[in-house]
Amino acid sequence: ILSLYLGSGTMLRLILVLGLFFLASEAARCHENHNAYPPPSNDTIPTYELNLDLPPKERWAHIVKGKKASINGLVNQIIKQLPKKLRPVVSKFLENHGKKALSHMPQDYAEELMGIAEASGVDLGYIVAMNLAYEITGVGCTSIVAQAKDGQIYHARNLDFGLFSGFDFKNDTWYLTEQLREMLFNLRVMKGGKLLYNSTTFTGFIGLLSGSNGRFSITVDSRFDDNLDYYLLRWLEGKWKGLELTQLTRRAIENNQTYEQATDYMQKADIMGPAYMIVGGTKPGQGSVITREPAKTVNFWTLDQQMKRGSFYVLETNYDHWKRPPFYDDRRDPAEKCMNMTGAAGMNKASLYDILSGKPNLNSLTTYTVVMHLSEGVYEGYKQRCPPPCSPW
Repeated sequence: ILSLYLGSGTMLRLILVLGLFFLASEAARCHENHNAYPPPSNDTIPTYELNLDLPPKERWAHIVKGKKASINGLVNQIIKQLPKKLRPVVSKFLENHGKKALSHMPQDYAEELMGIAEASGVDLGYIVAMNLAYEITGVGCTSIVAQAKDGQIYHARNLDFGLFSGFDFKNDTWYLTEQLREMLFNLRVMKGGKLLYNSTTFTGFIGLLSGSNGRFSITVDSRFDDNLDYYLLRWLEGKWKGLELTQLTRRAIENNQTYEQATDYMQKADIMGPAYMIVGGTKPGQGSVITREPAKTVNFWTLDQQMKRGSFYVLETNYDHWKRPPFYDDRRDPAEKCMNMTGAAGMNKASLYDILSGKPNLNSLTTYTVVMHLSEGVYEGYKQRCPPPCSPW
């Protein structure tokens, strides 16, 4: 897979070699960034409200107006990852088939995307492509659900995105990652005049990558399998009815009332591609990692199971938890070492943020960190940037 991205690019090969060296040297160590929380003021991001009582086409208009250049720039950066000969072909496909792809989505979400295109002035095909970004490229992440000694549940995540989108050596970051950081915001979703849920997202993107509704919390991490884009292509052809992952998680948080209902729904519904869905609750033992293939659940790993084994957390990066992560991308071991050193007695939102601010879980791809403590009504999302030297992923 790496060779498909790298081709013969000497500079990208150099990044790969340096990344492998960095990860190999750091994998066995905990690098908790003590006192990273609270983050500095320049890491705060804007907050907007989304009113679900409005017609779908009107819901996002106040957020995306005037953002045409940034959304176009983001999608063009994604297209630049493709081989040069394919770029005009893909651009033409998006222009011609964007509206057709909407017919495969829930009607209200499809109308939201049409409204975003109209309000921003961005071609509808580009808006559709942006909202399929998880399925097209995936996101490298770390998600943790932990139970403190007093039984309180904490849920946090790093979102890493933009691999092989071109590296900015001057600022030690990926171009796409840097663009995404500037499009970040926290979202308060309202219905009937009341807060329905919180999430953290990007301008023009309607799915749920991270969120909580006061009863349960959800984050998603990419999972890779041998199907590559098989189900995505079938979906585009109208031959597969699975939901795009982040639209499914949004459905879950909007329509389910309990942790149990949400985990049951997310295990049973068909989706567009493989995934990890990490869920936290409010009661002791309520935490889980749902390992999915498009048509079935492969594994349901729970915090309750971990507690019986003497642990106090479930931790997911981008590899099946019952297998060893590859040596070139082992973010699991450093994070587990930090968690074990902190212990259940030291677990709180600040210590969890500090752990996720440690390298290599904090890396050149890290876009944001979210910490959630539902029992106290805590939902906090912050922009993240790794101070060099950093692992490129």
